[in-house]
Amino acid sequence: MGTTGGPAAMTVQVCLDACHAAAYPFGGLEYSQECYCGNTIPLQIATDGRCDMVCNGNPNNYCGGSDGLDVYQYGTPSSSSSSSASSTSSTPASPTVLASYNGWTSKGCYVDSVAARVLPVAMGTAGGPAAMTVQVCLDSCHAANYPFAGLEYSQECYCGNAIPPQVATDGRCDMVCNGNPNNYCGGSDGLNVYQYGATSSSSPTSSSSSSSASSTPTGPTILASYGNWQSQGCWSDNPAERSLSVTMPITTGLTPQKCMDACYAAGYSLAGVEYADECYCGNSVVNGGAQTTNDGCDMVCQADSAHYCGGPDRLNLYEYNGVVPPPPPPPGSVGPVTTGLPSPWHYAACYVDNQFGRILGYTVPASSTNSAQTCTAACQAANFTLAGTEYSQECYCGNALVNGATKATSDSECNM
Repeated sequence: MGTTGGPAAMTVQVCLDACHAAAYPFGGLEYSQECYCGNTIPLQIATDGRCDMVCNGNPNNYCGGSDGLDVYQYGTPSSSSSSSASSTSSTPASPTVLASYNGWTSKGCYVDSVAARVLPVAMGTAGGPAAMTVQVCLDSCHAANYPFAGLEYSQECYCGNAIPPQVATDGRCDMVCNGNPNNYCGGSDGLNVYQYGATSSSSPTSSSSSSSASSTPTGPTILASYGNWQSQGCWSDNPAERSLSVTMPITTGLTPQKCMDACYAAGYSLAGVEYADECYCGNSVVNGGAQTTNDGCDMVCQADSAHYCGGPDRLNLYEYNGVVPPPPPPPGSVGPVTTGLPSPWHYAACYVDNQFGRILGYTVPASSTNSAQTCTAACQAANFTLAGTEYSQECYCGNALVNGATKATSDSECNM
């Protein structure tokens, strides 16, 4: 059972309140941070002292242990009734599959796979995974013009244009929604699937074919162009070695346009959107990034459900056709950092770089928060004695200047 504050704030009271709100008569706590609910008391009492772990949110109480539940029952059974009567007389209702909602109809539980999603579009929803409900997911898929929606693992929402191929018959859709424990939201590799629009009850044999062939709404697309920006398709990425080296924060909800605007303003000609809400910039694709098929870029944008914004380890890449001006210097005078550096670092001079190759051979990943202090710290941590900052967001290290390094004619040439 998902609880307020999550595992880190688990207490007996929080768990029991959550089970009671979901109309369960039994609640149990395990492993300091886990909460479980049910309609019957467990079968076997533990006598080996395994319930020995204190609650994450209150070290004054125990919250079970490894394979051990501290169990609680709501209400006191009547002294005149048997134990079997107390568990069957007025047991609260269990969670159910939401049958219908605003034109959507439940189609049952279907088999899914993390490696090959049967509903291909992972849909971000209001409130995020912690607030997932069937209604929130269906509304999101409907807003993006998808006729099929599915919920999985209590907190995930997927959309698509065709019903999944395989019905699950093993009861795997057994996890309640994080945002509403009265309804099921799929399970592990199990989707509770819904279809928008009612099929005719008089012709059940033709319902599936007619619903898929009639006027299936078109879903999100890859934004083809924006001003001088042009889509370059879907590209591979790696969290450990980014294909575009600069992470660009977008705090107001990601769209491809916002990412492109931010990269242009920072002086970059390439922009990439990933995992629905991430933006990256650069002037070249690095670290082995390569174009892939578009089916990997299947996540709609956080703030634009009409367009895709990459996927897991996949970038929707855009290139600016024209000259991107360098970013303007910040207000006030710009000069080298000569104070506040960690000892024994000190400012040397402004040098010309890349005339015959990089004059410092080690590259630190570019960062929008780059500074003289962070660059020297990174170089020192990598056991280098020289550090150089360039183009506002780049940092280089070495133990000697190479490739014909020469000083610039003036420190004013280092003006970003």
